[in-house]
Amino acid sequence: MKPKINLYVFSERKLTKDFLRSVRNEMVYRFNLDLDLKEFVDSFKDDLVLGACLKKLKGMRPMTHGSLYDYLVIAIVLQNAPVRRSVSMMQSLFENYGVLLRYDKKELYCMWGPKVLAKVPEKELRELKIGYRAKSFIRVSEPFARGEINEMELRKKSPEEQKKILLGL
Repeated sequence: MKPKINLYVFSERKLTKDFLRSVRNEMVYRFNLDLDLKEFVDSFKDDLVLGACLKKLKGMRPMTHGSLYDYLVIAIVLQNAPVRRSVSMMQSLFENYGVLLRYDKKELYCMWGPKVLAKVPEKELRELKIGYRAKSFIRVSEPFARGEINEMELRKKSPEEQKKILLGL
């Protein structure tokens, strides 16, 4: 039996069916729900090392819940940094540039858009104690902010083309 996932979308205004369909499609893409791992699992289920992992992590798949831009920001934060330092940097970035969301008596930060960091002076970012990463945040944010990199268009390109574009950052 194939697992079923229920997705609930909350909004202050009525959402169109097209919008809800686009949310569904995006969730399928980001969580890699169309990936068929059967052949891989069948090939390695009896492997001494991988077999136990596959059994324990059944249903897991390679994925990222965020956008490409979010993923790149997180990759920059994680460069050569212990977990505590990475958490501290992300918290500082969220508190200064993130969008505070309130729902069900909870507060959470949402990632900022690329236009936000693209216009922040490097000195201001360095004052948040993120060090050499400040330059990288700006360098990655600018092409997204200018529309030179469009994640939806990038998805349509071959892996080789994607690699070339992303290595250009």
